[in-house]
Amino acid sequence: MDLRQDMLWRSLINQVIADEKNAEKISKALNSIPTAGRNSASKEKALEVLRSEGIIDSILHMVLPSVPSAQEVNQPESEPLHSVKPSFSNGMCDLEQKPPFTVGLVVEIFRGTAFIEHIGSYRDYILEEKGQVKSAVIIYLACGRYRACSKLVPFKSEVNFGEEFCFPLMTDTEDNRSTAPQQVLLANSTPAHHLHIVVVSREYDTGRTNLVASTVLDWRRHLFHDTNSTQTAAQQPWTASFPLELKSVDPDSKMTAGILDLRLSMVWNLPDTTNRPSNIQPSPSKEPPSPLPPQVVDVQFALESARASQREQTFTLYVRQWWQELTHIREGLISRRLIKLFAVDENSTNQFVCKFVRPLNAQRFVRTPTEAARFVSTIPCEPCRGVGGGPREQWCSTLAFLARNRGDVADHANLLCSLLLGFGLDAYVMIGTRRSCDSGADGADLNDSTSAKSYIWVAVFNVDSSVVLFWDAVSGRRHVQAMDSSCGDRNTSSYKTVDCLYSHNSFYANIQPSNELVSCSLRISDSSHWHPLPSDMISSVTTYSNLVPETLRGPVSNTVELNDRIVRELRALVANWRMARLPQEPPNTWVWDEELCRMMSPVLAGFEADHLLACMALEAEMSSSTTCQLEARLNMAAIHNYVPEGYTFKAYPIQVLHTNPKRILQTSVRSRLCRDILTCHGIDVRLGLCVLVYSYAEEATATWVMFACIYKSAI
Repeated sequence: MDLRQDMLWRSLINQVIADEKNAEKISKALNSIPTAGRNSASKEKALEVLRSEGIIDSILHMVLPSVPSAQEVNQPESEPLHSVKPSFSNGMCDLEQKPPFTVGLVVEIFRGTAFIEHIGSYRDYILEEKGQVKSAVIIYLACGRYRACSKLVPFKSEVNFGEEFCFPLMTDTEDNRSTAPQQVLLANSTPAHHLHIVVVSREYDTGRTNLVASTVLDWRRHLFHDTNSTQTAAQQPWTASFPLELKSVDPDSKMTAGILDLRLSMVWNLPDTTNRPSNIQPSPSKEPPSPLPPQVVDVQFALESARASQREQTFTLYVRQWWQELTHIREGLISRRLIKLFAVDENSTNQFVCKFVRPLNAQRFVRTPTEAARFVSTIPCEPCRGVGGGPREQWCSTLAFLARNRGDVADHANLLCSLLLGFGLDAYVMIGTRRSCDSGADGADLNDSTSAKSYIWVAVFNVDSSVVLFWDAVSGRRHVQAMDSSCGDRNTSSYKTVDCLYSHNSFYANIQPSNELVSCSLRISDSSHWHPLPSDMISSVTTYSNLVPETLRGPVSNTVELNDRIVRELRALVANWRMARLPQEPPNTWVWDEELCRMMSPVLAGFEADHLLACMALEAEMSSSTTCQLEARLNMAAIHNYVPEGYTFKAYPIQVLHTNPKRILQTSVRSRLCRDILTCHGIDVRLGLCVLVYSYAEEATATWVMFACIYKSAI
């Protein structure tokens, strides 16, 4: 047995011995040796005791059911394989420039079949057969620190993707330069072991995105296990082709969402030879490393499965005990509070709430906490609804939430908390209730999440010793809350009660007699007020969570071109809309005023600046600030000077969180003021239209639109 295989077997044996149950058996057996003879006890004596207790046989049985032959174990290690693939940049959405990698995972998506959930009737089937497709399909992938997405493809029952992606598994910049298969198998990098695949559809007419499927795949079980794939003898080593069944994310459906035909491959790149001395020649070998013995792979996966099962079982038992202690502390009160430990994800799986949060370092695209709040607020908020229109609880993984570009208030709070944790802040997600809010965007549909008054927001501690910063993830606005009722007035807060809070490594339940923010303390370090769940117990399950990706995608690359396209299409839609409602109007009775359109641009830019200021300033500061009012008057001054004397000026601004012109017009004409502007008649009628698109990470957009008119009354 060579040194490489010897180290591999030692690693596997050490993992078995480190198991809690096995360690307890070994300790008990060794303690049975008489105390007087321990100093003189030899290794042979200890081994004899362990063998007599059956512990050695048990360990050998767990590590290796049958010892492999010397020929199997001592297969020679070949030189790294140079990737013969032409290029894997096709369809790749690089978030960071990929560093030179020594080992990479290639994902090839050939076609999709059995996608039938989008077919609601026989008529839809006939239209699809005629090529009249209503939507397109996109696949988002995440593996370790890298993300990718496919091109837009017409969404039909059978879809041809033909996409290739390459995810670096080991880079030249990492300290560990070993690229041997056993190093990839045993590498302690859980996120890189899983490939998260999210499938969404996007409607052509409205641009609305719908979640089709979401699944997490452990690619090692296919590449290291020949029996798990449909690999043929003609295929190269370290390649596996197989169909991947996608489960529906519809909570009321048990159907299969579709099937993807995949091929996974591992590639080894030759080291860079540009700076190699002339007297040293690169190895001409391009053969891939030999596969590992099946017994080694089986043992490793068996150990991982056993450990995962043991972690979940231990955590569940402890949480039950913790909950019993909690109910005894405040008997009769806890049952009436919103202490939420588990939530259902998009695959109808119960997940510990702390798994939905993890420090997310995205400072390349989100530069400040304020910008993070604005980015999250640009994602539309919409609760999941089941058959019949009733609200259904469904917390999405971060990748599914971002791919869908729509989610519940809990999804917004989890994402904002992850971003704030990435900035190094002491951030938590809070669950409680808030007071009835005024009608408007900030309060629409949010309380449908779990109950009429429940709400979820983000709290940041350690900003000041006497205050806590509350951040509404949906609106992006923040509010300063006194740490204790004695530290300041709390009646100005829009939040009413708080029942629990959590982060990636903490969970606290409010055990105070009153959960009203007016009277309770927010000092979570005080165990008499807040009952904590041990952080080591939380970390035992959250460390292996794959619900949060490690990075974000960038914004829209060319917003200027997007602005121009929206303006062109909106002008055509407005002209047709006006013609349909004023059929008797003679032609050429109105024109687009280009100068007016140009002057409205600073006004819309001021609106976006106000939203950023709202994310930055406090509610009290916003209500009393005169800076915003002065800026607004300054931006409107040019328009007032432009309007001739005796003419009337009207304007209707609106913000939407998408870039679809048809939906923009449909939303705008719901307002009577907008309808009056677009159908105004008189002398010298001039219409104005201005569009400004602001793009943030994940191509999230805030689109500001203003319709205006200048005319002289004919009366």
